[in-house]
Amino acid sequence: MKKYFILAIVCISFLSTSCSKAQDGAFEKENIAKEQNDAPKITAEDQAIKDKYKELINELDLNDREVSNPRFRRFLSETEHIKNKYEREKIQMNIYLYLEMHQEAYDLNEKQLAENPSLVKQIIKCQLLELLNRKQDAIRSCNQKLAQYIKKNLNEAPKDDPQYPYGEWGYLLAMYKAGHVEYKQKMEAFIASTSDERMKSEFQSSYDVATEQK
Repeated sequence: MKKYFILAIVCISFLSTSCSKAQDGAFEKENIAKEQNDAPKITAEDQAIKDKYKELINELDLNDREVSNPRFRRFLSETEHIKNKYEREKIQMNIYLYLEMHQEAYDLNEKQLAENPSLVKQIIKCQLLELLNRKQDAIRSCNQKLAQYIKKNLNEAPKDDPQYPYGEWGYLLAMYKAGHVEYKQKMEAFIASTSDERMKSEFQSSYDVATEQK
């Protein structure tokens, strides 16, 4: 499982609609399997709406907001007819994030967190709190809990995984965003010690964003 955890950490540093893909992928296999099993089976009607959603994505130029935004807004009403809860909420979250409907995304994510907590949902919550310009105390508290999630998973993840540094970086970043200012120096040291140039560049970019926000 732990490779899925490490991949999810990338979402901490590089938000936006990319985070919605965490709902779509296999980042936390056990949680996703449980949600899928608890939901009603996909009916022919559900599948028809899912197919229409895929067609919409393939048909539209997602960079052309003037055309795509109204189409996705209209499609949201159709998602209410999907009986399979997991599939319905996955599509709704993707659309909310794409349309930058941050309050709606936050409300849905809060409901999902209450039903089945997971690392990815905690990541999304913290990012949405920032986008909604909520109080710093709420953002810090969210990131403190996120850091605990990450630490627990890091302790169980194989350290020889080539992607393991993403997990370490995610922990440092979450702790810094939780208000532990001493982690600024720890992030700088971690970047300096990173030999992989691609990772180093990604860590530096997310460091710059995080410190500028302060």
